[in-house]
Amino acid sequence: FYFILLQSTKHRTQHKLPLIIQWDDYRNFQDIWNSRLHKYRMVDKPSRKVFCIGLNKTGTTSLSKFMELQGFSCGDQAAGELLLHKYAARDYRGFLDHCKSAEFFQDIPFSIPGGHQLLMKEVPEAKFILTLRNSAEDWYNSLVAFHEKVFGVPLDKIRLINAEYRYPRFAWEANRLLYSSPTNDPYKRENLIADYEAHRAQVIRDFTGRENLLVLKIEDP
Repeated sequence: FYFILLQSTKHRTQHKLPLIIQWDDYRNFQDIWNSRLHKYRMVDKPSRKVFCIGLNKTGTTSLSKFMELQGFSCGDQAAGELLLHKYAARDYRGFLDHCKSAEFFQDIPFSIPGGHQLLMKEVPEAKFILTLRNSAEDWYNSLVAFHEKVFGVPLDKIRLINAEYRYPRFAWEANRLLYSSPTNDPYKRENLIADYEAHRAQVIRDFTGRENLLVLKIEDP
């Protein structure tokens, strides 16, 4: 990724600042993200679509806000999530049509493991961002805490089936599509941590030799 940003200094003068983000170097981005975000705006915005393919609770919503601030039109998350049922049935027509509606996309269905392979084929000119947490444990703890807040406790099959979110059974369908955990323990730690690591490894393997993937860790402030 090569962004040209415009920096506003305390003296109200402005100058162009090149920002190069490589897949294994996050320091420039995090410096801007964590402490000086309000001082920058993008001058030359990349014209390609950008897909965030990190799992939910890896900073995807925060990244979406940053991209919107930089002038990207961001996909309607609710509209994307409503495509889950057909996506699970391998009917990708609505999903691919949704990809035409904006410039940046994140979360379900873009966070579904393996989905990046379809996007690589159908939108080969796109750029991709794999968001990660410091560790799989950090991700798991964040995910469970958030879902307990949204869906309640205990996080079992019945609770997910009855959750009032998007449409009946959405939370359960999403859990089954995203994770390999047993039905009687849908948030089993060992399974979800293995799923996180498998997704990370698969994405990196699939993009080996390519120059359109940014691997990015965005931690909570």
